Amino acid sequence: MSQPLLKTRSRSVQPESRVLIDELFDADYLVEAEEMGRMASEGSYRVADILESQISSGKMEPLSLTITDYPTILTRRNTTNMPWTSFTIYNDGVDPIYITINGDFVQTHTPINAGESVAVDMHIRQIEKVVLVCATGNTANVRVFAMG
Repeated sequence: MSQPLLKTRSRSVQPESRVLIDELFDADYLVEAEEMGRMASEGSYRVADILESQISSGKMEPLSLTITDYPTILTRRNTTNMPWTSFTIYNDGVDPIYITINGDFVQTHTPINAGESVAVDMHIRQIEKVVLVCATGNTANVRVFAMG
């Protein structure tokens, strides 16, 4: 004699299949699956936040500065859209300036002379500190166009 069929969700199921269905709908399993889904969702939000923080905001920040032999340090504290993706600096003169990006040491081997410009593009928002300085006793007027 054959075993009776069990009725589940308008389908007939053999008793041995019922064990599998019970396992699939086990409360602990559902809680664990929900937790895994929540963690995956939070992880994707974190990835999205990281990616969004690296993409340029598209906001341009123009600055006009007088640089002396005392270092001018540009950071989040005194600019509106740092970290920057890129920037261009124009030395309108009179004297050369020296620049460092994301560091404390100002190199003095390759100045930006009066009338010259330098463009820096990191492609992601990772420019967090720019230091500008002139040699002792010198001054220069610069324009900086920064993209956040």
